Amino acid sequence: MNLLRKERSPKGVTLVELMIVVAIIAILAGLASVAYTGYIKSGKVQRLTQIALDVASGEERYRSRNNIYYPADAVDVDFAGNQTAFENLLDFTTPVPAGVIVEVDAWDAGGSCAICEGTVGDFTKQGFAVRVQQDMNPNSSEVTTVVVNNLLTAPVVLFEGE
Repeated sequence: MNLLRKERSPKGVTLVELMIVVAIIAILAGLASVAYTGYIKSGKVQRLTQIALDVASGEERYRSRNNIYYPADAVDVDFAGNQTAFENLLDFTTPVPAGVIVEVDAWDAGGSCAICEGTVGDFTKQGFAVRVQQDMNPNSSEVTTVVVNNLLTAPVVLFEGE
């Protein structure tokens, strides 16, 4: 046995070690992708909720000035066709992204709501509703919908799109 002779250790990585590293990176990338998609979806739902709350605040300001909610004729009104009314009557200046539908409805005591989507059953008081929708997944028939009205304590998210 020769003590002066050293055994050489192999330099570099083997194919198996390289495959293990690639597999670990692929798993981490898959997990990050799922988390990122969830964050994006959550952000979009929060944006829809904020738009609905901004319109609801405008409804309350309109009622304090006119003693009735907008629209006074109790017909649901959408933002796309009435942008000037939303800006002038409801003080609503929040930018509405493309593909987002904003609608408001108002009713007198004993009336009904065309856009409440079953979230309110008691129409014995004067009220309003705001519905904000966006199709987040064209492959699904469901549309993400947020409903706010004066009879609810918090916004209702009816479907969180994918």
